[in-house]
Amino acid sequence: MKHLFIGSLVVLALAGCKPVMTDPTPNTISVASTQDFSATESSLIDALASRNLKLFTVVDHGAGAQSVGADIGQSKLFIFGNPKAGTPIMAAEPTLGLELPMKILLRDSGGTVSLHRTDIAATVRSYGVTEQDGRLSKIDETLTAIMNEAVGQ
Repeated sequence: MKHLFIGSLVVLALAGCKPVMTDPTPNTISVASTQDFSATESSLIDALASRNLKLFTVVDHGAGAQSVGADIGQSKLFIFGNPKAGTPIMAAEPTLGLELPMKILLRDSGGTVSLHRTDIAATVRSYGVTEQDGRLSKIDETLTAIMNEAVGQ
């Protein structure tokens, strides 16, 4: 009986906690490329540069995996942004610095090249920030255009 009572208290305590999303795909936007990995990568870099977005770094996940004897295929994370667009969002909620700058993942999954990004509007709203909708729609439109250009659409 004592274990049942303690178990019930734990369940009640956890019921008041914010649920943790274990599936990362609901706020992910993905698009398949009509080009190979190298051409898509080149097109992505060109699409970012044509909009004067700062490419801060590229994380080569595939090379990282190979360095520990694993193979996840070609996978690179492009981290880029525009402080003029992102700073007001972080000013509204500083912990959005965990999500910004923007990222696009380029990967080859068994011959299928694709790009993936988070849905910035949904992500920002999940932090309780709603007054940035006009800014977010512009960012979202830009990200969609970048991805479409990069995949040859």
